[in-house]
Amino acid sequence: MVKIKKAYNNYIKKIYLGKRAYFIEIDEHGYDDKNESMAIAAASFPIVYIYGDNVFKQNKDIVELCKNINKNNPMTEIIIETDGMVRPIGMNSIKNVKYFVFVKPIDNDDESMDNRMNENAWKWLGKAGAHFIYPIENIDDLDTINTIISGLMIKKKQVYVKIKNDDDFSKIVFNTKTFGFNIYVEFNGDWIDQE
Repeated sequence: MVKIKKAYNNYIKKIYLGKRAYFIEIDEHGYDDKNESMAIAAASFPIVYIYGDNVFKQNKDIVELCKNINKNNPMTEIIIETDGMVRPIGMNSIKNVKYFVFVKPIDNDDESMDNRMNENAWKWLGKAGAHFIYPIENIDDLDTINTIISGLMIKKKQVYVKIKNDDDFSKIVFNTKTFGFNIYVEFNGDWIDQE
């Protein structure tokens, strides 16, 4: 049984802006839910977005949930948000699974590179077609990203740059296009007035 904090439907506010999805927030301290009943509810949506506190700590249950969603509706696309520190095991045979890897900040000198990335997991996720979202502060970070992805054989089209510095925004956007990366866009409001 997968441990869930909450499940709800809404519109995606990252990368696939405006698409309707069933969201499942995973939490190791959440309530137990049977994978089959959750899969039946989720499979009626075109997209299932799974996120939360280190999703792959519950790897076995996540795999079972994804298989059940796929069995109930093979057309449902599953998106799993992760930090890329844990390599998913047993996900190869499940169709229509995509990964959003939210990378830890590149310029954090207080934390070793081993605590910011797992090469084995990133290579696997890269081959699986994951989208890697890098937060950057300046143009130099683009060189660092380019070096990392070249070494791990991650395609440039899989890289999204989340610009954190508004002062150099247009310079960073121009250089992002020059490098061949994508710009990460996120909508932080409500789609529909809740009143």
